[in-house]
This record gives sequence, structure tokens and C-alpha cells, in this order.
Amino acid sequence: MPKVCCLIGFLLLFAACGRQEPTGSVKLTDFPQCYAYDSEDDTIYLHIITLHPSVTGRITFNAEQRESGPISGVVHGDTLLADWQLEYNGKPSSIAAPVAFLRTDKGFLQGFGDIKEQNGMFSFKDRSAIRFDTTRILQPAYCPQ
Repeated sequence: MPKVCCLIGFLLLFAACGRQEPTGSVKLTDFPQCYAYDSEDDTIYLHIITLHPSVTGRITFNAEQRESGPISGVVHGDTLLADWQLEYNGKPSSIAAPVAFLRTDKGFLQGFGDIKEQNGMFSFKDRSAIRFDTTRILQPAYCPQ
């Protein structure tokens, strides 16, 4: 019996010592991140996965009516610029709207700006003119798995 205990102990020690932590290939941003804003009038929920600089995820707005859909975009410094694929009645539409969020130390600020349509695609007219709403901060939130 003592030989079996020693053998099991040795195997556990060997397995623990042989383990290596991932190096460089795994970043915290590779994991889902969620942010939310909630008020009496509006709720915004942002679920993203960042594989720098690309971002994918989903956004949900609950204002007068619920609007949601997947987003796909790119991070430019502290700014996330993405296309939001609108869904109607749970089905994807052919319309993609531009969305912008500025990352701050408190969370994300939603950006607003004039939009143009060109060849059926929508984009911000002038990215430098996007205004970020400092009163609606999307703060870190629980991310369901």
C-alpha cells in the first residue's frame, strides 16, 4: 500500500510540474466580455469577443422596442467601430448599421454621428465627428457562457 501511495503522489507531482501556462497566444481579450447600461428608458447589452484588432459579438437595445443582432468590427485605439446586422422578429435583415463605442476606464461610451448610405452600405459620414455620450456608460457586466 505505501508503494501505491508513493506512486500516486509521484505521478501527481510529475503532472503538476510538467504543466506549462500558455505563453503569448492567449490574451484576456480572447474571452467574452460583456457590458451593460440600464436606465428607466433604455437598456443596452454588449457581448463581445476581441481577437485584436477584430471584434465580433452581439448587441441588444431595449428602448421602445427590442432590437438586437450580431456585430462585427475593428478596434482603432480605444474606439470600437462595427457593423450591426439588424434582426427583425429574430431573423437577420439585409441592413447593417454602423455602431461606435469608446472604451474608457469606466466602460464603453456609445457613439453617435451622421450616417451616409453608399451602394446599399451604411457608414458614419465622418468618423472624427462621432460624439460619445458620457451619460450612458456601458459598465462591465456578467457574461453568460
